[in-house]
Parts: sequence; C-alpha cells; structure tokens
Amino acid sequence: KAEGGTTSAEADDAKATDSAAAPAAAAAEAPKKVKLKRKLVDRIKELNADGGLAAQLRLGTVAGPLAALEESFALSLLDSLAEEATVVPDPNAWLCAAARREKAWAAKADEEWKVWEEWEAERAGELAKLLDEDVLERVKRVNRSEVLVAPLKLAAVAGPLALLEPEVALSVLGELEEQAAEVEQPSGWVIGMACRRAGKVMSRVDQLNRFKPGKMDLLGRIVASRVRGPLGAIAESAALRVLGRLEEKAAEVEDPTSWVIAAAEQELNSSPLALQLKQLSEGNCLAKPVHQPGRVLDMLAQVDEKEAKWILGSLKRSGKKIRNPTGWLRAEVARRTQPAAGAGAEVEKEEEASAAAAAEGE
Repeated sequence: KAEGGTTSAEADDAKATDSAAAPAAAAAEAPKKVKLKRKLVDRIKELNADGGLAAQLRLGTVAGPLAALEESFALSLLDSLAEEATVVPDPNAWLCAAARREKAWAAKADEEWKVWEEWEAERAGELAKLLDEDVLERVKRVNRSEVLVAPLKLAAVAGPLALLEPEVALSVLGELEEQAAEVEQPSGWVIGMACRRAGKVMSRVDQLNRFKPGKMDLLGRIVASRVRGPLGAIAESAALRVLGRLEEKAAEVEDPTSWVIAAAEQELNSSPLALQLKQLSEGNCLAKPVHQPGRVLDMLAQVDEKEAKWILGSLKRSGKKIRNPTGWLRAEVARRTQPAAGAGAEVEKEEEASAAAAAEGE
C-alpha cells in the first residue's frame, strides 16, 4: 500500500464500480423515445414530400413538443406551418416554439377550467354526487370542447340527467354536441331532452325534488338511480299514484327514497301482470327488453286481465322470434281494443310508433 494512497484491490473495486455505473448514467442521460400518433407522422411526411418548406422537418426534433399536445392541436399547428411555409426560414424551430406556446396556453386553460368546475360542483352540491361518474366527466368534456354557445350549468342539468340510465344520459349529451351549432340555450336543451327521455314518472320525481314556494318540501331527496327500477316495474299510473301519496305525506316521511321503493314493491306484488312482465323481461328469453314496461302495463289494462296474461304468455312462447317485443305487445292490444273496420291500418301505425319509441329509448 502506498503512503496516503489505496491498495490495488481497492483501486480495482473503484474501477469496477465506475465501469458499472457508466452504463446506468448513460441510460439515464439518453433521451426518451417519443411516439407520435400515425396521423401526425403521416402529415409530417406529407409536408416534407411537398417540398414547400425551407427545410425538412426532423421527427427527432419535433416529436417531443408535438406529442405533448392533443392530436387535433398538433395537426392544426402543422397546417399553420404549411400555410406560412414561405415566410418560415427554420420550420423545425418554428414548430417547436409554436408547440411550446400551445402547451403553455393549454395548461393555463386547464387550470382555469378546473377552478370553474370546482365552483360549479360546489354550487350543485349533492346533485353533482348523484350523477354517474361517466356522465359527470362527459359534461366536463362537452364544456371544455367549447362547441357550445354557453357552458352547461351543473346545478341545472345534474338533476334531470340523474333521472336517466347512464347510457341514455350519455346519448343526450352526445346529441347536444352534434347539434351544438343550433342550440341557443344548452342547459335548457339538456333539461328538456332529459325529462322527455325520462318519462312522466321520473319527471315527477324531479318535480318532487325541487323546492316549491308555498308547499311542503320532502324531508330528503328521492335518489333517482335507486327508485328508477322499482317504479319502472309497475304500471305508470300506479307509479304516479305512489308519488302522489308521497307528496301528501311529505312532512311524515323521513326517507323518501326507501318509502318509494317499499310502496313500489307493494304495488308490484299486488299486480299479477306486473310480476309476469317483470319475470319475462328478466328471463333473457326476448330479443330485447320491453321498452317502458310501465306504459305497456297501462296499455295491457285496456283488455281483460285473463286476455292480458295470455298475450304475455304468447310473447314468452314466441321468445326471440319477435324482434320488437314492445311493438308486438302494442299491436296485440290494439288489435283487441280497436274497431274491426280499419283496425289493420291502426295496428300498423301503432307498430311503427312503438318501434320508433323503442329506438329512441335505446
């Protein structure tokens, strides 16, 4: 061992450590590979092939800044570069700078949207919590897309949207996006469409949940997602009677949701037709579920109960051979209740109307 030095073994260990650390350091310093979407790569190749740029775009240079943006924004920057090609001496530098500016603006806009969404959620209160998570996120995305003349007010649309099955609520928001250019009052449009899709019973639930000056309010909110199934399994007229009784007892019922579920179950168990239709719908023997069973039950009430049971039994026997069970049921009742003269035409109209209604609900 040399004085003040190290042993040869220690030196060898140090060299081994350095040589082992070198690859790790090199790997840490190596630039990360960035994958661009196919549309972006194709557009860059197209611009290079056109020959209109002062210099070829280098994927290794522009990939990182472009990948940090939404695809639509990145494509718009490439389009802008193509339009300004004659005045851009360094396309790579121009594109990188533009992408970084876009990213900074997007981050600022995102922060502003988050603050606004938090404020909206606070205003909506418990209504926001009643919405399915996917539906709530879709409301945010529709607002952020800025295709609407005014953003949706969560406090206004949450209640009506919560009346619907999540997939139906999402379809309403999808329709709004498609018709955005024609809709002058987006929140009002959603409220109206949601209530129409919900039907009389669930719209009545929404009315009972609202504050009514001069009237006794419910002691608690009716949770739409919990009562939708029980109320939908009984005749529409019976469901409306249940809600009517609840309104009369508003000051006495501490838990309106549980009360409605219990009352609806009682109505179901006292109706052989409702039980038969429920079992039929849940038995997976039909081509598709019966649409709006509450309305169908009121329709079946127009004929003798024995005959109504026979109609449901015939539907079960036919099973999946009947492609539109709801239309078929309407037609069978119409055939028995309408005068013989011109009945064929009326049944045909009824089938068309019910098929359209089923399609709208799906």
